[in-house]
Amino acid sequence: MGWPSLIKGTMNTGNENNVNNTSKYINTNKVLNQALEYHLITSRPTTNNIKFKLKVKWQDPPRNWYKLNFDGVFDNSCLHRGISGIIPNNKGDCKLGYYEKYPTTSPIQAELQALRHALQIIIKENIFPVEVETNATEIIRFIYDDYPTYNDLIHECRLLMEKATQQGEITMKHSFREGNIVAHQLAKESLMEPRYNKPCYLSYLLSL
Repeated sequence: MGWPSLIKGTMNTGNENNVNNTSKYINTNKVLNQALEYHLITSRPTTNNIKFKLKVKWQDPPRNWYKLNFDGVFDNSCLHRGISGIIPNNKGDCKLGYYEKYPTTSPIQAELQALRHALQIIIKENIFPVEVETNATEIIRFIYDDYPTYNDLIHECRLLMEKATQQGEITMKHSFREGNIVAHQLAKESLMEPRYNKPCYLSYLLSL
């Protein structure tokens, strides 16, 4: 039974009651259920699953600025994490790169530890003005909002961010994984180390 037939049948029954002064029962619940069933069967989806391919690449910072792309990678099988950072100028020439491997308990902790190390490097090496980029949007949010765990680590990152702001100009923004690929690959490389290591610093030119 189609939707128009349901409406017509209901209206005819109502008209017949009025004309003949009868009181035939109209089962409104049945009508509504049938109407809903008809709608679900015949209606078309309002949206289609259309896939778009976006070409994302590393974006250079403004003139005379540096950019620090950092990342943290978590290995759930053995609770290891690798952190890394790469610091190019607006021409893509690398000023400094680093990676490190040590124990951690979760991906969130790995990303926060990566941010902490990135801010420590910026302050120590006086790398200003600088854009700090990560593909982990939640890490940026944690700087401004509370999080139920890792309060000490988040607080330490906030203090480092405040200190960096006092020392020079610094911004923090999100980057897609494709634009953060060098830092991501360095972090994965650190997991290949046979043991936990002190930070390995790379000062040679990298091609981004």
